Amino acid sequence: MINNYPKFFTAAFCASGGANECNQANLLHTPVYSTIGTAEGDKKMKSFRETVESINKNGGEAKLDVLEGLNHSQACEKAFTAERLEWVFSH
Repeated sequence: MINNYPKFFTAAFCASGGANECNQANLLHTPVYSTIGTAEGDKKMKSFRETVESINKNGGEAKLDVLEGLNHSQACEKAFTAERLEWVFSH
C-alpha cells in the first residue's frame, strides 16, 4: 500500500512482510516500523535489514525489530505491541 500510495499514509507497520517488489523511492515518504522473526530465514532477514538501512540512508525513517526464535506466524502474532502501535499512531 505505501509503495502504491507513497504520500497517503502518515506511517506504516509491517509485520513480517516484504519490500522486494517495492520502488525504494516510494518508501521514503512514509515512516515504517517492521518486525521479522529470526526463524523466517536468513534471506528474508537480510532483505529486511537492507530495506530499512536503505530507507534511513536515503532520508526516510524506518525501524526494525528482530523477534528472536519466532517463525512467520509467531512473529506476526507477537508483532503488534502497544509500543509499536504507539510509534505508528504518534506520526
